[in-house]
Amino acid sequence: MAWFNFNTFNHCHQGRIIVEDITRTMGLQMRALGHHVTWSDDLIPASVKGGGFAYNVLLESFADDPATLDRIYRAHALGCWFIYVATEEPSDAGFNHGLDPAMIDRQNAYAEAMKYAVGTLHLIPGQHVTDWYAQFGPAAYAELGWAPDLDRNDVLVMPKWEQEPDYDVGFFGKMTWRRGQILDTMEAMGLKVLRLTGLETPRAERDSIMRRAKVIVQIRGNDEWTTVSSTRLVAALAMGRPVIAEPHPSPAPWDQCVSFSKTMDEFYDNVRLTAQYPPQLLAHYHQLQYNAFSKWLTPEHCIGDALRTLGIV
Repeated sequence: MAWFNFNTFNHCHQGRIIVEDITRTMGLQMRALGHHVTWSDDLIPASVKGGGFAYNVLLESFADDPATLDRIYRAHALGCWFIYVATEEPSDAGFNHGLDPAMIDRQNAYAEAMKYAVGTLHLIPGQHVTDWYAQFGPAAYAELGWAPDLDRNDVLVMPKWEQEPDYDVGFFGKMTWRRGQILDTMEAMGLKVLRLTGLETPRAERDSIMRRAKVIVQIRGNDEWTTVSSTRLVAALAMGRPVIAEPHPSPAPWDQCVSFSKTMDEFYDNVRLTAQYPPQLLAHYHQLQYNAFSKWLTPEHCIGDALRTLGIV
């Protein structure tokens, strides 16, 4: 058994809210595998009482504040061990194809940061992604997935399916021009769309708001993005809503769990059809997806294999 301490000192207040889905899901999966897991703003030393090993788990973001790498360096010198969770896709132009200047800086900072870490768990699939992160140390692909208590209700008021949602479609996350155009098209079709694009909304509050929608849609941010937002899909299924996704070049492993359309026309048709379901049928549709989610994306598959690849357990 190891101790994994999820720490977000290298993120601002908004950043900590943004990564909450990831830290909660990964932590619950690790806990399901028998590890000790904490979520803390305090760094812990590698050598802990009882002779076990402790790892401070940081989500990659090392370029925004010059003091971040210095703090990691000093903590490492005092005996702290680090594992990084990498959420972005590397490329020759920078993370996520270098479309955002901040992503270029973040990719450039990674090599220095890895001097103080025992390995990387990356959330973007693909051998090319593993190979890039493996330049700097052990690296393994990890997937966000199901864990016990993931769907635990920590919202004071959770609408039941018998109380029919007042929106047809829900989308939460960063808004891009492409996503806006697709949601606009749905509204032009007569669908009532709920958009939550403020990244400062805490998870529990976000879930309560998004339960007003019948179905959550998965839409790629731009044409260059090929992978699925596992954080959105985990959150949607955990909050009790089914997911319909537009076509994705790389839908695995999520195509075993939720509905992926083959064409954009089919996507719009599927969303429109699902929005017409009565509450009981929507609840059944969600349960089918959730059952597949818990069957295929188990803690052992998602994170257990990756930790063994890094040699941590």
